[in-house]
Amino acid sequence: MSKAVRFKATAIEDIPANRLVCLAGIVSVPDRDPNRIYLRLAREGELADFVSSRPIKAGETVTVVTTGTAHWTVEAAEDIWAGTLVTTAEGGKVQNFKTGLVQYIGFSTHSAKAGELVRITRKAGMVLSNPQPGS
Repeated sequence: MSKAVRFKATAIEDIPANRLVCLAGIVSVPDRDPNRIYLRLAREGELADFVSSRPIKAGETVTVVTTGTAHWTVEAAEDIWAGTLVTTAEGGKVQNFKTGLVQYIGFSTHSAKAGELVRITRKAGMVLSNPQPGS
């Protein structure tokens, strides 16, 4: 198991508990302090960097702890079946991987209804093309 890494970061928006989170890039933060790390909710289809363990208010500075775990607990945006590839949904939730999306972030380890928490095993991957039957 890898050693935990800790650092401070500031949320640029409200982030509910059990949501997928990304680092906020240069374009996301006007008047950015070059010595500060910023966080935001992950957007649909993005490869998330972290998962929130509690609600975070916009402007709040938190200590991020990376533990190296391969399992995250995230709120489901829709009904999720056990053993299904999942990807990021709007609002930092998780959804079933769908045709037309490029990357998935892992798979569900059990089923969950929309709004419930689902545990996922992180296993990022990409679908570079969707071959047609018979091709």
